[in-house]
Amino acid sequence: MLHFLMNCSQSRPRGSKTADINWRDYITTDPNICHGQACIRGTRIPVAVVLDNLATNLSHQEILQSYPSLTEESLRAATRYAADLARERIVDLGPRVMV
Repeated sequence: MLHFLMNCSQSRPRGSKTADINWRDYITTDPNICHGQACIRGTRIPVAVVLDNLATNLSHQEILQSYPSLTEESLRAATRYAADLARERIVDLGPRVMV
């Protein structure tokens, strides 16, 4: 099991647009802004809001129209940040329910 987890944590998509984004250049935390939530640098837009919009299947163009201070790169940085967070720990999804 440990071997499997190590291999998974080292995998990165090759040739993807998000592979070249360093999310640390676009995302910051400040205890005085949005209660310390991770936000897109220079804005008060939490990364969670960006991810929620992406999860509801809004296009990048629709998100950028709603939040003009965001950039295409900041959207990609948000997804890279989320991927890195998911890779850093194991989340208990609870018992499997057979339907």
